Amino acid sequence: MLEVLNHQRRILGFLTIEELLETNNTVYDPFSTLISRSITLGQGNIFYPSVVLQSLEQGNISIGHNNTFTPNCFFYASGKIVIGNQNLFGDGGVTARVNAGEVLTFGNYGRYINTPAFTGNNSLGDGSQVIGPIRVQSCVLGAGGDFAHSEADKRGAVLKGYGLARGLHLQRGQVIDGRGTFDINDMKFQSFFHPKK
Repeated sequence: MLEVLNHQRRILGFLTIEELLETNNTVYDPFSTLISRSITLGQGNIFYPSVVLQSLEQGNISIGHNNTFTPNCFFYASGKIVIGNQNLFGDGGVTARVNAGEVLTFGNYGRYINTPAFTGNNSLGDGSQVIGPIRVQSCVLGAGGDFAHSEADKRGAVLKGYGLARGLHLQRGQVIDGRGTFDINDMKFQSFFHPKK
């Protein structure tokens, strides 16, 4: 049975089950995890069950070190996806779909939780966060400290709420709390939500 499963994976360009276990990463359930052979994969990443990272022939995905992919993460690239280090994808799963000619970048120590979906060109800087079922298209989130940084306005930019966020450019420390739509006029600084005690 194992050889049948591996044969199916090879046909579609995925790593075999044994190869997944030899990547210097933690793969909790190699039977439900699919990672394309062409992906550049760092070390110390954690893959929970039901994670799919698929790079088509003309696509490219590169992943740094010590990232966590929780169940139901789905990354699909005929364009380019670049992931830095120490990012959290989920809980709740994350969807990223990049077409040919498009580039999606994640910096370091970001947090993307509660089923966000990314399409098109997006640049998500260090420490940025997307929290909630948000469709992110053609956005730039400025780099800063991570979500635990002691000064809220020095954290990476944040989108939270639900709905469609398109064509937004946020700087470090800025946040939009969207309710169906995201408007730059609703931008606030994160200290509004996390004032110093």
